[in-house]
Amino acid sequence: MNKKASMTTLKAIIMVLIMVTTSTAGVDITDSRGRQVHFDTPPMRAISIVPSITEIICNLGAAESLAGVTYHSSLPCQKSHKPIVGGFSSPSVERIKALNPDVVFVSGFQEKTVEQLDALNIKTLCLDITSYDQGIQNIETLARIFNRGKNGKTLLAAMEEDMAVIAEKLAKLDGMERKRVFRLMGRDRVMTPTANAFLNQLVIRAGGVPMAPEGDGMVAEVSLEQWQKFNPQVIFGCGEDRKAAEKYFNRPGWKDVDAVKNNRILYFPCEMTCRVSTYTGYFVQWLAASIYNEAFFTPGNQVHPDELLTSEPIPIHQNLVKESRRVTSRIADFKQKTLVIDFTTPQEVLSTLEGFKTGITTVANHYLPPPAWNMPHGADLAPVISRILTTVKRDPASSALLMTGADMDHLTVTDKLYRDMTVTAVVTAGVCSNAQRASRSTGYCYEPGTINIILMTNMRLSHRAMTRAIISITEGKSAALADLDIRSTDDPLNLQATGTGTDNIIVVRGDGPPIDGAGGHTKMGELIAKAAYDGVKQAIFLQNGLLTRRNVFQRLKERNITLQTLAKDSDCQCCKTRPDSTMAGELETLLLMPEYAALVEQAFALSDAVERGQLNNLLAFSSTVKTMTEKIAGHPIEKITAFESTHFLPEPLEMIFNGLISGIAARHNMAM
Repeated sequence: MNKKASMTTLKAIIMVLIMVTTSTAGVDITDSRGRQVHFDTPPMRAISIVPSITEIICNLGAAESLAGVTYHSSLPCQKSHKPIVGGFSSPSVERIKALNPDVVFVSGFQEKTVEQLDALNIKTLCLDITSYDQGIQNIETLARIFNRGKNGKTLLAAMEEDMAVIAEKLAKLDGMERKRVFRLMGRDRVMTPTANAFLNQLVIRAGGVPMAPEGDGMVAEVSLEQWQKFNPQVIFGCGEDRKAAEKYFNRPGWKDVDAVKNNRILYFPCEMTCRVSTYTGYFVQWLAASIYNEAFFTPGNQVHPDELLTSEPIPIHQNLVKESRRVTSRIADFKQKTLVIDFTTPQEVLSTLEGFKTGITTVANHYLPPPAWNMPHGADLAPVISRILTTVKRDPASSALLMTGADMDHLTVTDKLYRDMTVTAVVTAGVCSNAQRASRSTGYCYEPGTINIILMTNMRLSHRAMTRAIISITEGKSAALADLDIRSTDDPLNLQATGTGTDNIIVVRGDGPPIDGAGGHTKMGELIAKAAYDGVKQAIFLQNGLLTRRNVFQRLKERNITLQTLAKDSDCQCCKTRPDSTMAGELETLLLMPEYAALVEQAFALSDAVERGQLNNLLAFSSTVKTMTEKIAGHPIEKITAFESTHFLPEPLEMIFNGLISGIAARHNMAM
């Protein structure tokens, strides 16, 4: 053996010994409580009852190690089947125990749950966040625990890159005064993070000046005097923070600050605004671009040139396709992705965005990420389309482009075949921001498309067939949304969605044998509708993680129904006999049981039938609710109480939740 080979072998042996030593030694962690926690090996049956920790574990590539999560957790679509152990506030210790975890990740807010887990000798680890740096350290810690060091470094490098872009863009604005930004929190009161809270650090990194009042806790109530003195120029919140805005921002004094007068009130996903986690860099970009929307997109303030970064092939099996690729580019300083499909011969296309176009050699679908959403607003779309196509090295004159807010990593390619006919639908879809029900939802201004479909066949469609294909595609899409029970954004409680307000379609004419019909009674129309249906369902799964069968907590969330709201005027009855319990927690416990979850799911279906005017007699369901209520109570009851907190619900849902709450209250009163 030569000397070089010997050295290579020696290095390999040393690396193996190092890996074995590290594995044998295990990992020791001092958590937020000061507890020393030891791991001999990476956990294989971890339970996370902290959504931010769940997110980090998944993005480290360790989702397979999770044995259970809360229904508040956002999971990768492929892992959405994970067992639910309850919510963040009151997880079920019984369910946690039954899953036999090797560790449970907890929060300092879950003291009673931790005490119960300690009594069962179940290992817990608390990684609370007190600062931005602590959040970064938590990612590093979890990477060590799950032996995902390389993935951890990749995540942190991406976050650092996102932050660096914003720092560079803010440096370009040196002559501009920093804007006063108010993080709205609260439901019945106007509250904001105190000077101690890490949330202010995110505002500062986004270029804002936070209010940051002094206070002992992490959040403080804001007086009208403080509000007027600070005079916010931008207000942002998440989720039910809208309730405080609706209650206060039309009142004298509260409505007289710059942000309210100029309608600069923004809402972001709660999973981004309330934590330091793997998407924090992305959120800071989004927040900064929203605060300085016009200045950020002024050409003189651009930091990096528009450029193509990477490209990867996307297989599409149609003879007219020369090449198809997913291209990553940097445009207006933000990374964006485009599906680019090049044809072997120039094509005629029908685009719902641009109409009929001839001589087309490329069709494309472009993902415009939230930080870049202001790029096309208030401007003619033509220059924006030209800028995108030029950056990805395509000729705008011979291209047709769609734009979307759905990630291009989640596109689907669906083929349907019959004899010598092949239909291909390329779909991106997202339904959590602007889904609507046709004829019932209100129209607003332009936003990037949310369900985009590019249709190709191995036939040559006539103009008649191309236009009729639009209807077949739309019907297939709407059927998919109905079967998934996608809710309309402007009235999710009462309306199913039929699409989003910004859907677009491109139909490519093709080069094969002529086809003149694409309606529902033709084989071509059938294939088109089926391809659209399957493609939309799969794309929604990849983008939003939604399946036809999903847990009752998710479906309540989609309707903007919270257990805390439903239990608002009934907690005292439950707490009489169980000081450690709340009505919301009791409801959660019942809904973890399949029999009660199924009754709520029945109420969902009945509510939609009532709204459509298909059902006007609920006597049979009323009898079912009474039987359920008495079973929960453990004894007969004369009357189910009608609670004020359920009045906003459609009648079947109001009935079922009045029954659940009445049963819980009667059971506890019986024990007195």
